[in-house]
Amino acid sequence: MSVEKRIRDRSQCLKTSEPVSGPKTILVQVHDDDGFQDRIDLSLSLARRYGAHLQFLHVIPSGAYRVAYGMGTCACEIVSTLEERAGELQRQIETQLVAAEVSWEYERLTDDVKKALVLRAALVDLIVVGRDPRTREFGDAAATTVAYLLQNSSTPIWIAGGGTQALCSPAHAMIAWNGSVEVADTLRAALGLLRKADAVDLVCVGEGEEGLLDAGSALAYLSRNGVRARRVDRPQCFDDVADDLVDYAVAQEIGVIVMGGYSHNRTGEFLFGGVTRRLLLDCPVSLVLSR
Repeated sequence: MSVEKRIRDRSQCLKTSEPVSGPKTILVQVHDDDGFQDRIDLSLSLARRYGAHLQFLHVIPSGAYRVAYGMGTCACEIVSTLEERAGELQRQIETQLVAAEVSWEYERLTDDVKKALVLRAALVDLIVVGRDPRTREFGDAAATTVAYLLQNSSTPIWIAGGGTQALCSPAHAMIAWNGSVEVADTLRAALGLLRKADAVDLVCVGEGEEGLLDAGSALAYLSRNGVRARRVDRPQCFDDVADDLVDYAVAQEIGVIVMGGYSHNRTGEFLFGGVTRRLLLDCPVSLVLSR
């Protein structure tokens, strides 16, 4: 396993006059897809808002080298191209980080991508990954990576939204409440994020299901933990609940949607029900999920 790691401790630049709740260490997956610059900007915004340290992790998949060596005479050229691209991307990111005046470190290594993320996630408070399933280098689609992280890590995951929505720190947060244990788990994991939000809406779409956790209990729990939230009951206007959630989030300029990550049937490859999977693949607003 080849590893390159650089650390620039800028903690002296952070304001420490009073403790701030929320994530203090944020792991950011480096991946050369169309939305990565948005994730950098989002991560910087979160670091400033919470006084957090950023850990950038760029994993060159070990499978890429196996493929390259299997191609014989072309192997050296392919490996050289991968390393050159990785080095160029690192230089671009570090240039931005030096100018940003935040605490950060950058690690580049060759390994299994998902396993490396899970290992580093053990000692961080939040993971920032991409939503876009299209890739420019060897690796897994975003939905597959998120599913693996949910299965193997208890650290909350922030999936950046698209366009300008990706840049929103949670000034206005939304909890997509369906009464499930999964969304309750995510709500608890995201308390630090929610405490710093200027407004929190707990949104219930449709009539809900019997036997699940009620919204009133969720509001009481949030209140006891320093989060003021309002309940919003919304009739289901679209065939897909995901469309109702997005419609509300866009209209209210929501910065992040906190939601559950599993369906009731966990045997599928992605582990997600239709609503979660739909939002993972096509939603302009950032999502926070946890197991």
